[in-house]
Amino acid sequence: MNLSSAAALAERGAVLQSNGDWAGAVAAYRLALAADASCWPVMCNLGAALHKCGDLEGASDTLARALEICPESAEVRLNLGLVQYELGEIDEAETHLRAAIELRPDIAEGHFNLGNLLSCRLRFEDAITAYRRAIELRPDYAEAHWNLAHDLLYQGDWIRGFEEFEWRWRIPEMQRYARAYPQPQWGGEDVAGKTVLLWWEQGFGDTLQFLRYVPLVAARGARVILDVQPELAGLATSVPGASLVTRAGFVLPPFDVHCPVMSLARIFGTLSDKVPGSTPFLSASAEQVVKWRTRLGSSSKLRVGVVWSSDRREYDRTLFLAGVSKSMPLAFLAPLGRIRGVELHSLQVGASAVQARTRPHGLRVRDWSADLQDFSDTAGLIANLDLVITVDTSVAHLAGAMGKPVWVLMKPVQCWRWIGNTERAAWYPTMRIFRQRSPGDWSAPVNDVSSELASKATSHSNLGLLARLRNWL
Repeated sequence: MNLSSAAALAERGAVLQSNGDWAGAVAAYRLALAADASCWPVMCNLGAALHKCGDLEGASDTLARALEICPESAEVRLNLGLVQYELGEIDEAETHLRAAIELRPDIAEGHFNLGNLLSCRLRFEDAITAYRRAIELRPDYAEAHWNLAHDLLYQGDWIRGFEEFEWRWRIPEMQRYARAYPQPQWGGEDVAGKTVLLWWEQGFGDTLQFLRYVPLVAARGARVILDVQPELAGLATSVPGASLVTRAGFVLPPFDVHCPVMSLARIFGTLSDKVPGSTPFLSASAEQVVKWRTRLGSSSKLRVGVVWSSDRREYDRTLFLAGVSKSMPLAFLAPLGRIRGVELHSLQVGASAVQARTRPHGLRVRDWSADLQDFSDTAGLIANLDLVITVDTSVAHLAGAMGKPVWVLMKPVQCWRWIGNTERAAWYPTMRIFRQRSPGDWSAPVNDVSSELASKATSHSNLGLLARLRNWL
């Protein structure tokens, strides 16, 4: 194979890469390198393609060889820094990203990815500076605006954070949620006497959290149509101020303006220390409450609902989206099952619900997954419990929105919603947060929850005993 063939193969690889055929690009680049093993630009492209295919080790080795041949290439250093970041080699990754920026100060991607790394290291001010530099170089850099929004929000700067949050609609991964209507999008202007369509976006938890704004929109004199996911439609009828609740995909009645629910935080000037609206703003129907009270029967024990797994959504790994799992195995909650006077009930649905049936480490959890058909069922069950203990998932939002005591187990750095290191959440007065001390180690928050739960169970038992004594007297 001659050099002209190698060049043709390299060009073919670039075409495949631009079309998103990463596996095809890898094959073409490898054939090109078989003819010209010292061509570092092809090595750089191969490393990037291997990275996209998930072969981090292969990408690292390939990019390291390219760096040996051309240590002054900003592109090689940028790609190597990205791979090392995902491999957990954070110090090395930062070195290469900074070197790439030094070699090419005008490379917006370098500043963007340095911002991501600095955010990972909790150096938010430095990360914000990096994102802003990326935006200076490329004003329409939607991904940089989006990640900047998260860091501003996490820092408590919610006014500017929610402004940047509006860039989400320019990110390809968010297009699945975008809607195009001939009516204008509401931006906060007078809507007295008009009909406003509020529509869901992203996950169940996102919708549940932002339903708190529905009464505020209605208070401005608007008729509110609320469009939500089918699983939330029944429950959403309990939101004050919603004139009509529709299910996603159904034909919508006429309306004057529309607004995605997560944009309401900006419209109402939400601050990290002053979230508008009141709690509870969701409730189970009387029928559901009675149904579940009958199903559960009587008990003197403290009734606790548990959730240990959240959905995992895959996205571009450079974006701050809810793609990283926040889950743990049910077995990690085994200490809760050893506390006297506690009755555990599973609120888990989906594939992970099966863990409740295997009773890991002898953990007794009553499995209700077959009976939880939608959030109306879950709300009815929660209404009959004393406490909910969950990872950061939609049930945490549901319990908080209902005003039910809820303890949430979280990683050290979680979503911007749970800013700072406090145990309280601005969005839900009845929520307490128990965080990991170090990434990946659930033992500390689980132990903290176990200790608090044991104390709560004792108090519950004592109150029950006092109530029985009063009845006897």
